[in-house]
Amino acid sequence: MDSCDVDVDGAEELMPVALRDTLRGVRFADYVEVDTGASVCGALTDEDIIAQVAGAQPVAEEPEGEEDEDDEAPVRLSASAVMEALNVARLFFSFEEGEEDSLRRVRALEQRAAAVAFREKKQMVITDFFGQ
Repeated sequence: MDSCDVDVDGAEELMPVALRDTLRGVRFADYVEVDTGASVCGALTDEDIIAQVAGAQPVAEEPEGEEDEDDEAPVRLSASAVMEALNVARLFFSFEEGEEDSLRRVRALEQRAAAVAFREKKQMVITDFFGQ
């Protein structure tokens, strides 16, 4: 037996059903080395080398006809989208110890967003609901 041949009792039962027929007869060493010939790096251009030496950002080529996305005007988010984002922030900080101050700030932002959303609402007249 080769040092890379693995013979585990019940190994086929551990393998996902969809892969059993596909990987039947494939040696472990072959499975692990399947991508050894894959390129994991590319050649640097002169501009990239100069940018690295100068400490500048690498020059990225933009395909023709593609406009800069930074030129687009920002879109105002809805109050519910802001509340969802703040909920994600609260969840993030809830898993960290000693972040009570951050959680208080998230709560303050939630209250401020709710106040802005409430201020923008207009009370309807009852005739708007029932029609005339």
